[in-house]
Amino acid sequence: MPLVLGLSKRRIGQLWINHTGLDKSRDYGTNTRTWQLDTAMVATKLDRPEVDIAFRLDFPKCRQRTPANRADYEPINFILQNDAWSTEPAETKSPKVQSEPKNYRNALGLLHNLLVDAEPVTPCRDHVTVRAIRLDAWRDECARCGLLDRDKTGSIDAASRKRFGRIKEHAIACHAAQIRDPWIWKP
Repeated sequence: MPLVLGLSKRRIGQLWINHTGLDKSRDYGTNTRTWQLDTAMVATKLDRPEVDIAFRLDFPKCRQRTPANRADYEPINFILQNDAWSTEPAETKSPKVQSEPKNYRNALGLLHNLLVDAEPVTPCRDHVTVRAIRLDAWRDECARCGLLDRDKTGSIDAASRKRFGRIKEHAIACHAAQIRDPWIWKP
């Protein structure tokens, strides 16, 4: 990670390649590897016997996506046939419907209330200034209001930490929040 950050600080673009594990939809191991990256892509082999190479490219993480460049991050198929590369739009499947985590709507309401009084910040490079709060402030407010449980030492217990993680993931998937650790804001 120091190498990645050092190159980024010098404004040197990087492409890091990893492999998937049993779950072919994401890279192998922990997701901490992608925390500092602006974009993550997943290439999936397509079953197209009539061509030499065919794969689909998806963008599960793209911090630089905006309404103006959204089309640049749409899934796309790459095909190599007769020594020539071509692309075509990928089939879009209807998104997998995730059930809302317990207390999701209440937690989102607390986030909204906290953001009303938040100071404007610039949470990431090349980003506009937005009203954002620290993730830990939102988590602590959820605990203070009884949405998350604390253990005997006063820390948020493991089950509640896991639930809060699912709440964050669902908020991002539903485009109800954007996160750049340690900040969270509404898009």
